[in-house]
Amino acid sequence: MFKKTIIALLLVMIATTGYAQNISKDSIFVMGYVADGFTKAAIPDAFVTLMRTDSTVVDTIKVQKQQSYTFGVGRGAASTRYYFKMSRTPADYIIKVEHPNYETSFTPYTIKKYSRRTYYTNVPTIYLKKAAHAHHYETATNICATASTICLTNRTATTNAHRQWTKLWGSA
Repeated sequence: MFKKTIIALLLVMIATTGYAQNISKDSIFVMGYVADGFTKAAIPDAFVTLMRTDSTVVDTIKVQKQQSYTFGVGRGAASTRYYFKMSRTPADYIIKVEHPNYETSFTPYTIKKYSRRTYYTNVPTIYLKKAAHAHHYETATNICATASTICLTNRTATTNAHRQWTKLWGSA
């Protein structure tokens, strides 16, 4: 009885191991980064959608923020990474990146024929352009220049020469 149980357990373990190896050979990881087009800084909370060329959605994920660390130097710049596990068969895809403060980006990407030893491929970094409606100066901020006679407070500019109040960027 004990021998039969061990043999059955061993057969189940061999079958599941073979199945898991077969799955990993049929799939590949597609990885990439999302950054600001102007500052090249990481953009947290962006959503990346993998779509086929007919715009059917394959998968959607939120980017992961990573902090780099160099021994002896300390913390480096953060980056935002995404990855998809997908079929290894060659096909054309569209990578859509969305964030409320940035314009939506559509990037075409082709999965080529890769060898069985290749388990991941990198997508070039996707740089997003700031949206026109994204304003980050809504809070009360004082910016005063010492070499100039202009002082910017929230949405109002003041000059010492004329003592005039000028509204900037529309109504407050």
